[in-house]
Amino acid sequence: MKTLHTLSASLLVAILALASGCRSHLEAPPAPPADDTQANAESTFAEGLRLYEAGHYYLAEEHFLSPALWAGDTQVQLQALKYLAFSYCVTERPIQCRFAFDRALQIDPTFHLGTAEASHPLWGPVFVLAARR
Repeated sequence: MKTLHTLSASLLVAILALASGCRSHLEAPPAPPADDTQANAESTFAEGLRLYEAGHYYLAEEHFLSPALWAGDTQVQLQALKYLAFSYCVTERPIQCRFAFDRALQIDPTFHLGTAEASHPLWGPVFVLAARR
């Protein structure tokens, strides 16, 4: 009987030790401060814009779709969606272009293109279709 009690106590101690060790692995790391998150989003967008302006559209798209960018504020997201749409249109993917504009308008129904952007022959008509929804 004493052996059973000692075995039970030892087993209980082992389980508690194991459980306490596992608990530290379940805790999520602290979220980075908002300023760091925003700075990272802006940096990611800036790199995507640089690639876009250099004509590396597919590489730019990777940056515009990056989770780091989507942790930023709405303005960064809207800019990313705009250039993502432009990239899709330039690379002859009008359906994806339309979806990017649709998403921008879902985030901000007042989203609009500048005069020169709206009159562009590739993405201007696609934006008009998206805005009519």
